[in-house]
Amino acid sequence: MSRETGRDWERIRQEYAASSMSLRELAEKEGISLSTLGKRCGREGWQQLRKQRQLELGSARLEQVVDKLLGSISRDLDQGENLEPRDYKALSSALKELGEIKEQLCSAGLKGGREALEVRLSPELEELSG
Repeated sequence: MSRETGRDWERIRQEYAASSMSLRELAEKEGISLSTLGKRCGREGWQQLRKQRQLELGSARLEQVVDKLLGSISRDLDQGENLEPRDYKALSSALKELGEIKEQLCSAGLKGGREALEVRLSPELEELSG
């Protein structure tokens, strides 16, 4: 049995996909030649797996932020003792927009469109969620 076949490649692949570690860093950590690791990475599509995992994590985080904002706006509208009419309008509009965003995120649309939406909205939603 060669030294390479005795490795836990599934664990190494999962570690690569779940981290931001470079192939060089992973190769050093695992005691594998960079060439061997690079070939396996390319052959088995590890970079695509990493990108998909990052997209899924980003999407989940974005949906959490949208849910948090929806709840916050709903509470503000329900408790709106000191709100001006323009505040109701702004909050209602924001609530509608966030609902539409969540619907788009949850729909089974094209991944490219979803990714573009997430990239465009992430900074704004993060800022609003505080």
